[in-house]
Amino acid sequence: MNSGYSIERWLVFTSVFLLFSTWTHAAELDTTNFGDKTPSTDEFIEALNPEPAIRMRSLSPSQPARLRSVSLGIRFKYNSYELTENAQEVLNRLGGALASPKLSAHKFMIEGHTDATGDSDYNQELSEKRAENVKNYLVNVFDIDPRRLEDVGRGETALLDTSDPSSSENRRVQIINLAQ
Repeated sequence: MNSGYSIERWLVFTSVFLLFSTWTHAAELDTTNFGDKTPSTDEFIEALNPEPAIRMRSLSPSQPARLRSVSLGIRFKYNSYELTENAQEVLNRLGGALASPKLSAHKFMIEGHTDATGDSDYNQELSEKRAENVKNYLVNVFDIDPRRLEDVGRGETALLDTSDPSSSENRRVQIINLAQ
């Protein structure tokens, strides 16, 4: 262990990493792709609110509920993690949804994504900074408890448009309800 890191912090980091690394595949998510649309606060709530589990009597185990997520075309200034005015407008509506009573008990992951243009290490770092900046905006503007928001950069590892790795559709932020 490095000095300055306690065993507890290491265990928490490892647990969080293992927990979140299992949710990186889009097939495991019930995702609403808003693309460049600016959804309303109510549309965010509807897309992120987990549906109540349906209980059925059965001898076989039921399938676990899929995590709810939204994919947003949050725009940043070129080669930057600075939010544009349009991005702030989208985040204002998202922040209203996350602060609503319907979602206030949930935790969310904010994933930053890039296209595959350029160096993969640079794209990874840029996606991390973008996710962190979105989290900071939501925490500072909407007074959302930062413990409810995890930020992670995915770089170019989860392209939406695999046929065009440089597509702007790949440059996005995804918000995942961790159902906790």
